[in-house]
Amino acid sequence: MNRILLKDKLIDVKENTDLLIQKAGKYEINIYDSNVNVLTILENDNDISVDINLYGGSLSYNSISYNGKDQKINVNLNKENASININNSLISTSKEDVYINVNHNAPMTNSDVYNAASTIKDGSVLFDVVSKVNKGMKGCNVNQDSKIISLNDTNKNKVNPVLLIDEYDSSARHSCFIGKFNEDEVFYMQSRGIKKKDAYNLLLNGFLIGKLDISDEEKEKLNNKWRWKYEF
Repeated sequence: MNRILLKDKLIDVKENTDLLIQKAGKYEINIYDSNVNVLTILENDNDISVDINLYGGSLSYNSISYNGKDQKINVNLNKENASININNSLISTSKEDVYINVNHNAPMTNSDVYNAASTIKDGSVLFDVVSKVNKGMKGCNVNQDSKIISLNDTNKNKVNPVLLIDEYDSSARHSCFIGKFNEDEVFYMQSRGIKKKDAYNLLLNGFLIGKLDISDEEKEKLNNKWRWKYEF
């Protein structure tokens, strides 16, 4: 998959496009009746803020960060049948807050937000996710799913899922999980000759990268890039 490196902080997209973001900062992406795939890769970087406006079409927004700073993602679904799929993965070694707001401003719009984080060293994560369906916006579908795997003893992780649904003719759900990997899975992998550290790496790579809507080649590059960062 050939991606276009996004250099401008403001972009209007009017054709099917694959984009790449590699620097923190404030971005605005306006999509007009197009299918767009974005991959954001950040490492040891500053805050990032992304405003997304969909006037039709769809967006798959994929993000992975290591030791990043705070994130803000604000989405407006402004035309019927517009849809967004957010896959946000991060490895946190310090305090990190993620704020995601999705506004369904048109009927028959769809949003799916999936957050995955692992905390190591002094890491802690807040996922604050707000999905809003205004009255009269019939036929909207809303989904939130946030998971945090703690690989440290810090007990400061938090998920704050908010559904503001003012229309009966809509579907909305959320789920959240904060905890550790199932030790039975780790033990099973060890019984097959896999070292404990490698077992955790395999589980984490599947957890953080497996959900991303990107090519297999891109996933493999990310697997190789992030594998060494997990310390147990």
